[in-house]
Amino acid sequence: MFAEKPAPTPKIRSEFFRKVSACSVVVAPAAPSESGWSSGKARDGSRTAAEVAAMKKSWLEQWLPRLTSDETPFSPYRVIWEMNRVFDRRNTMVTHDAGNPRDQIVPFYEAVTPRGYIGWGKSTHLGWGYGLMMGAKLAAPDKLSVNFMGDAAFGMTGMEVETAAREKIGLLTVLINNQGMGGYDRGYPTAVTEFNFSNLTGQYAKMAETLGAYGERVERPSDVGPALERAARITMEGRPALLEIMTRQEPVLSRFPSKNPRN
Repeated sequence: MFAEKPAPTPKIRSEFFRKVSACSVVVAPAAPSESGWSSGKARDGSRTAAEVAAMKKSWLEQWLPRLTSDETPFSPYRVIWEMNRVFDRRNTMVTHDAGNPRDQIVPFYEAVTPRGYIGWGKSTHLGWGYGLMMGAKLAAPDKLSVNFMGDAAFGMTGMEVETAAREKIGLLTVLINNQGMGGYDRGYPTAVTEFNFSNLTGQYAKMAETLGAYGERVERPSDVGPALERAARITMEGRPALLEIMTRQEPVLSRFPSKNPRN
């Protein structure tokens, strides 16, 4: 048992608030010429909006060759471009998974509604996005629920496809199969070059089919959009779907500022 501390007396409370008041800092409002706040008018943000739009336009022009390229093996950025184009984003919920898929989708997928994109940064492990988006689908069954993950992440939680199939949870998994763990060569160069540490193999669409889901492997960039449309329709009927999209490893990431040494 801990002894209860006596409650502060009125005199102590009065002295405390006196000292707090003495330490308070008064922040003067901005002059009307700097902000519309003091005059009761909304601040004009047109200059800032124009600056942001110009910066975005310049940045996107640099990335369009990767986002729209038809070369094979193609970039995972092409997949994200097709997701923006095909999905009805007003009725879609998307999340990333850990690793490179997160770094690739965060700058380029554009959500247009609250909770249209559920991001969680680096707070959890590979594979966590699958369970997250099953929960999102249960919470909002009328929306398209999409999990964007890599082959390594699927290796951590792939058996949960059976859970989604059994419970008729229509989750769409867009699986980027680049046959390896991208980016690990920076942290584990010896393990990667001498022991094939980051190499992966598997046919995940077939695995999804054996677990009761719709599975499809996509190998050409022109087939990505139609495959996304087919799979999305299937999930809205209560069946999980997995698109295994064969891409190259993509070490180039978009970071701000552009001179970031990790770019």
